[in-house]
Amino acid sequence: MNDKVKRVLSTLTLSALVATNAAVLMPRVASAAEAEVKSLAGANRYETADKINAELGTKFDKVILTSGEQANLVDALAAAPLAKKLGAPVVIIDHKTAKAADVVAKINGLGAKEVYVVSGPQVISAEVKDALRSAGMTVKELGGKDRYETAYNIAKELGSADTAVVVNGVTGLADAMSIAPVAAAKGWPIILASKDDVNDTYKGNYNKYYVIGGENALSASVLNEVKNGERIYGADRYATNLEIVKNSRMK
Repeated sequence: MNDKVKRVLSTLTLSALVATNAAVLMPRVASAAEAEVKSLAGANRYETADKINAELGTKFDKVILTSGEQANLVDALAAAPLAKKLGAPVVIIDHKTAKAADVVAKINGLGAKEVYVVSGPQVISAEVKDALRSAGMTVKELGGKDRYETAYNIAKELGSADTAVVVNGVTGLADAMSIAPVAAAKGWPIILASKDDVNDTYKGNYNKYYVIGGENALSASVLNEVKNGERIYGADRYATNLEIVKNSRMK
């Protein structure tokens, strides 16, 4: 896959995530007859995210802060259920180039006083977090030493739930994007696993687990490691997406 295609895919992924979180914040959903189609695309993923958050047209007490770079998209996706619970928009930054003052201004523009950081200290710098605190904001750090611990910290912050979903934390980005809206709507944490293992601590203790993707994504051993595991998958990521749509009322 060439760099241009990767950039396009990652931009679409982040756009889909933030659009999903924006949608779950809305007080009501229009029927098909009432629906109006409006383009909120920006010149890049960051402008697109800003346009979506601006479209909400209101102020927020809380926001979720993460990086929009390719390697960190999984953190943002894992945070989708928490965004729904908090009624908080997802603010994404280019952590390599973003200036602390600009991040403060962006969050001030949303009126937020509480910031949930869902990427680790190696991603969202101490300088940025200190600037937010100096601006009078409360910063809650949920980033862990890696993406698996970060997802676990987010799950703990989400609180009690009967069901969780499991996706591959490295190759399962498309599967995570497909399941994130369902997980957000139902308040289910998104657990990250490797192909052949889900950490005993990080998987939590839920009564039901939906394992997302075929055995090339998550092997039979992962399915066997979780309580009442049920796999939802298709022949490829597109078919898996369709299966999730078809089973979106899963309990």
